[in-house]
Amino acid sequence: ANDPLGAGTLHGTAVIELQPLPPDVIASYLSDDGTDPRWQPVIDALVQPTPVAQVLRSPLYCWLAQDIYDPVRAGPSGRERNPADLVELGDDIAIEHRLMSGFMPSVYRNWDLSRGRWRQYSADAERWLVFIARYLQRRGRTDLAWWELSADLGQPVLASMAGLITGSLL
Repeated sequence: ANDPLGAGTLHGTAVIELQPLPPDVIASYLSDDGTDPRWQPVIDALVQPTPVAQVLRSPLYCWLAQDIYDPVRAGPSGRERNPADLVELGDDIAIEHRLMSGFMPSVYRNWDLSRGRWRQYSADAERWLVFIARYLQRRGRTDLAWWELSADLGQPVLASMAGLITGSLL
């Protein structure tokens, strides 16, 4: 009768819990098995109890760092970020903030820069994500049931959101 996770929780199902990553796995993942020297300051910081080592133990933050600092994703502008900046931040909250705030620009970096469209898509995506977060906050929820949105927001809004999400996956 007591179901803290909400109605319909599946009992007896497999659960996957991500564990902290060891330094050697982080180093191999970030530096492309040692072929990218830009990661050396970060790899050196992994063997000490540093803020960057602590943050990158999380699979999410490790993936974000690799994605955001990928030189291929720098696009035609050629302005790639330097991963050593993470070590220089020196504070786990600042490192987490840098990685989380760098995600949207990283995802939309490969759009058609010659037409300036990537900025608009990035701004639209950010606006919709803020809208969804506020929608969930007003409803006192943390889970998003997309099929319930049309009743609350209407079909045109839902279609616009679906287009944006689909566009970001391409």
